[in-house]
Amino acid sequence: MTSSQPSPPKSINSERFRYALAGLRFPAERWQIVAWANDYGADAFTMDDLHNLPRRSYRDIRDVIDAVAEGLPRSA
Repeated sequence: MTSSQPSPPKSINSERFRYALAGLRFPAERWQIVAWANDYGADAFTMDDLHNLPRRSYRDIRDVIDAVAEGLPRSA
């Protein structure tokens, strides 16, 4: 019998984004945000969220966090 581990729940922990994007100058394009976080060793869950951001310019870290939150599935 094989057992699979469930994925951790996705939630907005703004600190993980603040940590991953510390020092990034805004405004920034999506590709810059993703590259910065990758270069600074963001965890896989944070990178997944950043890769799923819409391709546009973000004015600040709050704008990034809000866009991530908008992309999460809604609870029923």
